[in-house]
Amino acid sequence: MSKEDKNFFFDCTHGIVAVQGNSVVHLCSYLDPPTEKQYWDLYDELQTDEELGLVGEDFELHYCPDDLFQEIMQDAKTKAQDGNINWIESKANG
Repeated sequence: MSKEDKNFFFDCTHGIVAVQGNSVVHLCSYLDPPTEKQYWDLYDELQTDEELGLVGEDFELHYCPDDLFQEIMQDAKTKAQDGNINWIESKANG
């Protein structure tokens, strides 16, 4: 992920999470609240893109509640400062 993409990631304020059981396994972040189309586009992408690791897996998608989004972002910022982060894909609205 480029430096610009990393900065974009931390500017985002909304997200959609993929959940398996009690674990968040993927976060897609957005600058504005994601639309229903973005929700379904992400669902399709997670089911077909091998790089994202969820092809053939059972998962649920949820609009990420603000408190959970803030918790995930704080954790990512801490890991980024430590140089120990597995970058989560982020996407611009559109």
